[in-house]
Amino acid sequence: MNDKELIQKLNQIKATSAGGSPKKDWALSNKEILMSQIRPSTNSETPTEKVNEGVYYFQHFNGLFQQRVMKPVVATFAIMAMLLTYNATTTIANTSVSGDILYPVKTAKEKVQIAFTFDKEDKIKLQMTFISRRTEELHKIALNGSDSTKTQDQIENTAKKIAEDVKTVQDGLNKITIASINENNDSAIELAKEIDTKTLEVKKSIIAASGSLSDDVKEEVFEELKEAIDTTSETGTIALALIITEYETGDSETVGDEELISRVTDRIEDAEDDIVLIGLAVDGVSTTTPQIVSPIDTDDSSTTTTAQTLLIIKDKPQEAQDIIDEAKDLLDSSDFSSALLKVTESGEVVDTAEDGVQSINEQTDSGQVLGADESDNDNSSSTVSVVE
Repeated sequence: MNDKELIQKLNQIKATSAGGSPKKDWALSNKEILMSQIRPSTNSETPTEKVNEGVYYFQHFNGLFQQRVMKPVVATFAIMAMLLTYNATTTIANTSVSGDILYPVKTAKEKVQIAFTFDKEDKIKLQMTFISRRTEELHKIALNGSDSTKTQDQIENTAKKIAEDVKTVQDGLNKITIASINENNDSAIELAKEIDTKTLEVKKSIIAASGSLSDDVKEEVFEELKEAIDTTSETGTIALALIITEYETGDSETVGDEELISRVTDRIEDAEDDIVLIGLAVDGVSTTTPQIVSPIDTDDSSTTTTAQTLLIIKDKPQEAQDIIDEAKDLLDSSDFSSALLKVTESGEVVDTAEDGVQSINEQTDSGQVLGADESDNDNSSSTVSVVE
């Protein structure tokens, strides 16, 4: 069969309706069957299949809910609980003092703050803030304490910490002072001003706190308190000396006459307060010292030594006051450096008298008294000092 014949045959098949079209009744019946298979009736699902499908969707939704909602909520509550616990702990720790359970938390937090303060001047300012906290703790211990060994330990540890921290401030100030000389750094002068002011406040606070202590506790912690006071006073003097030097050399425009007069005057008044206290202390031991002898041998040289001590210290308050009067005259003539040197000299005289008073009080309290009964002995042992 050639191509022409094949085309003719195909046209004949196309023209025949039975050749390409199915019967109408057959097409309808098969259409219904096909559609029932594509879209099965919902009524054909069994109850069990329905339950299983509901469980599946519930489990799926519950999983999404726990993952997307519950876990973040639980985590948020956990974080909030930790924050509230931390805040409560640190709040309680902030009111603690040496010897309390949470006191290490308080000091550890301070160390972290110091460690993350990188500017040297800001670090020193922060340390001065913590020193002020130690004096507040000292007041709290003194007011709430007793004659117990625990109170003595708390006072000793706190006073030692004050002395150590003030010494750290002093070392930092010395380093900044050297740098400021080369760099003409006015910020170092501002730091020195702050230290000058705060060291006076700290010293007065320590003295006030020690006044709340019993004589027995005061005598036991005398050395620690005195060290804290002396170190604080020395650091303040160094700061004021830096301010005066910058003023007299004209390297700083941040220091004026009136301000400098005020600062030196504050130091002079502080020195006079010390003189008043040591004067009371000397007067207190003057009535008992002539009776003091050695309990082992009345011919022992300690009798002479004690009498000599009184002779040495009895005129010290007046000597210190005379020096302070010289400081006032120098201040009136605007000789600030010389005036500050006189204040320092007066302090050294007061220290000598204070050491003598402490020595006499120790001998009196040990019972080294001649010609006095027990009641007289008790009345004669009066501990009075600059740290009162």
